[in-house]
Parts: sequence; structure tokens; C-alpha cells
Amino acid sequence: MSSIIPPPLQGNIRDLIRAPRLAFNAKKVWLLVPVVLTGWLIYTGALYAGYALSGVSIREVWDTFAFFPPLSRGLTSWGWVVVISGLVVALVLLLLGSTGIAKITAEQLRGDDFYPVRETWQFIRENATRIVLSPLLLILFFGMLIFGAWLISFFGRIPGIGPLLLALLTIPAYFYGMFTLLIGAVAGIALIFSPAVTVLTTGDTFDALFDYFWIGVYELGRLLIYLPYALLLGMGAALGLGAVSVLIFTLLGTIAVAVNGIPLLEMIAAARHYLPLEFLGQTVSSGGGFAAFVMGMGFIFTVTICVAYGWTTFIIATLLFFNGVYFRREGQHQLQWQWIDDEPEPVQPATSTAPDAPPPSS
Repeated sequence: MSSIIPPPLQGNIRDLIRAPRLAFNAKKVWLLVPVVLTGWLIYTGALYAGYALSGVSIREVWDTFAFFPPLSRGLTSWGWVVVISGLVVALVLLLLGSTGIAKITAEQLRGDDFYPVRETWQFIRENATRIVLSPLLLILFFGMLIFGAWLISFFGRIPGIGPLLLALLTIPAYFYGMFTLLIGAVAGIALIFSPAVTVLTTGDTFDALFDYFWIGVYELGRLLIYLPYALLLGMGAALGLGAVSVLIFTLLGTIAVAVNGIPLLEMIAAARHYLPLEFLGQTVSSGGGFAAFVMGMGFIFTVTICVAYGWTTFIIATLLFFNGVYFRREGQHQLQWQWIDDEPEPVQPATSTAPDAPPPSS
């Protein structure tokens, strides 16, 4: 039970500024860290498997990029299938973990600061189908529309009347493309807001689809403002924690190098090989032995914490945004503070309603 009642939510963009503070919570970040690590390892393993199927030297890729290999145009068709499969599994894990973050935050805003992680995972298991299926249906529908447009394009190959048929389909194709664009946008909305919708509403998959279309149609203006703001908050949170982490490692490294000298400096340089330095336009050759590998894993774990904090901030911002959407549509907040008291109220003794006895006679 929390005795500190936070200020009420306004249902507008001012609520989102609370996201970094609400995300700065060890329970939320630690819930997401293993999800991010597992998802990244699955995606990286799928990428290396795709390289192997495509005939690319895995040793050369590892020596240059380690755990952060880039996508390559040298992948064959089967290589792309493996990579996309790994990416889908990683995204599903991220959706489930993000729902856990949204659930803990919702219960915190309702007054329960000690909502257990065990019940969070139970909630995820009970709603896993709804979390994953609603975005998946929209993505599959979007893919079918793209495939349909590809088939219609073959009308142009009909001898004689093919170009005329395509010309007659100009206006219908325009509306078809507009509808396809709408479905694609709503599919993206579903991927982003599936955790918030699952936590704040009840119902089946089709009820969730209604919420996604509502956001895309009736809240489009606010979405175009709130979503970049949420992204900026998430990136700012991750970069801010990253800057603090760099400062900490710089201070500790300076002290350690002053004591241990050049060998430690060389090991730190070798450990940097396992970081995504290719993103910054530079690479460091592997080396340094097992100690450098262990230090590199420590660096990657620190980066994961920063990424998890940034993503937690973004998910909480989307939760607060959808709470405002629900408030404008239904007239009530789903994150209204509720006083939670674990101690039962004391039972008052029953009072007698019988008339007083008459005084004894003298």
C-alpha cells in the first residue's frame, strides 16, 4: 500500500512527462532486461544462421561485428526467411515484456506500489493471445492487400486490353491504396499500443481491433504529436542513463588504469570490440582473451539496462496516452487512484437495544 497519493491524471500531453519518473523503477527495468537480452540473442542467432545458409563466412562477421552483425544484401531467400523468423520471435517477446511493464505501472497508478511480478507474468500468460493476435491479424491483412495489388498488376500483361484495364482501374486503385495505407498504419498502431490496450480494457481480440482503429481515425491529430513526444522521452531517458553510465565507467577506469597500468588499458580496448561500434563508423579487432570477453559482456549488459529504461519510458508514455483516449471516449480514467488497505477494518461491538431494567424496589 502506498500512502503518497500522486496528482490526478489530466488525460492530455502533460501526463506523458511522468513517464521517465515512473520508468525509473528497478522492478520494471529488471523485468524487461532479460526480455531484451533474450530477444536480441534470438535475432542475432537467426542472423548468423541466415549468413551460414547464404554461404557467408561466420568467422569473418564475428571478428568484425561480434553480437551486433548488420543485415547484408548477400542473404539468400532462405537466409531472409530465417532472419525474419528470428525477428518475429524477438518482437513477440518484446510485446509480452512491454505488457508486463504496462500492467505494473497501471497497478502502481491505481495505488498498489507492490504489485508482484509473479501476478504480472500470470496476467501475461492469460492475455498472451490477445496481446499477439490482434497486431498479427492486422499485419496479415496488410500483407494480403499488398499481395492483391501485386496480382492486379498482372492485368497489364493481358495482350491487347491489358493497358486499358490498368487505366480503368486508376480510380479504384487509388481508393484501394488508401485503404491499404490505413490498414498498414493501424497495424503499426497495434504493435505500439497492444500492451496499453490489453492492460486498460477488457474484451476479446476484435474489441482490441476497435480500439486501434479508434486511435488511428479519431485520435490521429493527437497521435502525430504525442507519439514523437513519447519517442523523445524514451530516447532521452536511454541517452541520459547512458551518459551517466559512461561517466561512471570513465571514473572507475581512470582509477583502475592508474593502478594496473597499460595491460588493463589494452584489455578495455579489446572489450570494446563486443560493443556496437560499427554504428559509430568504427570497429576494433577482437583479442584480449577471456577477461576482455567478460568485460565486454559487462558493457553489453550496461547498454541493455539503458535500452530497457528507455523502452520502459516509451511504453509508459503510450499507456498514459491511451488512458487519455479512453477518458475522452468513455468519460472516465482507467488509472484512477484507488485506496488499497491490506488491514481489515476493526469490528465495532454491537450495542444493546433492550430497554433499561427498572430499579429494584425498596
